[in-house]
Amino acid sequence: MKYELYWRLFAKTKSIDKAGKILERFLRETKVELNVISKEVYWKDSSLIQIEGTTDLDSFTPGSLIHEVLLCIKKVSAEWSLSIHEGQYDGYLDLSGITDKSMRISGLTWVSFTMQEVHLE
Repeated sequence: MKYELYWRLFAKTKSIDKAGKILERFLRETKVELNVISKEVYWKDSSLIQIEGTTDLDSFTPGSLIHEVLLCIKKVSAEWSLSIHEGQYDGYLDLSGITDKSMRISGLTWVSFTMQEVHLE
């Protein structure tokens, strides 16, 4: 089984280039390695750029994963709504979080993450 974190971030800017700079701050502060999937104007609000990406979790055990994710997200915001459920397989947890409050990285307005299983074909 392979797991990854799927990230979705909203940057308060109309410029893809400026969103890239906000993303750089996010990466620098959180030390997350992000494989960017998309960076585009959000269809519901043209004053936001939506950034989506994934972080590979192969090097973590379930216990260390939660600890590392919590250390990471506290650098983004002090206030999160977290959901933790027992995963489909023994020893794994489904973890997700969302925040739009007390952002510590200038330019970000909303961030979410979801731990997800990657199906290899």
